[in-house]
Amino acid sequence: MARGHDYMDGVRGRSWSSSTGTAGTVFKARIQCGQCAAADTVQLRHVITPRHIDLKFIQRGWRIPPRLCPACAAESKEKKSMASKPSAGAVKATAKMFTLLSQHFDADNGRYVAGWSDGKIAKETGMAPEAVTEFRREAFGEIKEPAEFALIRADITTLEKLVIDNHASITAEIAKLRGQLAKAVDKMGVPA
Repeated sequence: MARGHDYMDGVRGRSWSSSTGTAGTVFKARIQCGQCAAADTVQLRHVITPRHIDLKFIQRGWRIPPRLCPACAAESKEKKSMASKPSAGAVKATAKMFTLLSQHFDADNGRYVAGWSDGKIAKETGMAPEAVTEFRREAFGEIKEPAEFALIRADITTLEKLVIDNHASITAEIAKLRGQLAKAVDKMGVPA
């Protein structure tokens, strides 16, 4: 038995058989649906990789993975498309969110009017705050910092630089005065 060949190893709903006849050796690869009892077989003239065998079943309508026959694959696809349709409540909440964003978010300036935020809109609509934030970013844009905040930040940076510069010069002046004191003490012979 081959190792790592799902069909020859007989694992994951797959199996392998061979028979010798007048036309030579015929190989048969079989797969069974992981959801129902349906099975299918393909005949091969020579040994090929498990992936290539899977592709032959996929051409017949199988879904691999998760190993679904054509009927179960179609049913699964239908369920998935139904599940992706938003509920009426979700549609109403999204519409309300859009309305509130339109009324309370200034996209040009990138700011909410006083008292409004992503969190407040989430609370009003019953939506997750992350969903409101993502929608606002995509549809209305990022929140921008007011110009006065930038000016205050610039003033803070200037003052911090001034403190650093003055600290260095004051520390140097203190060191200079200590040096003068030490010389005077030594000169006079007075204990420090």
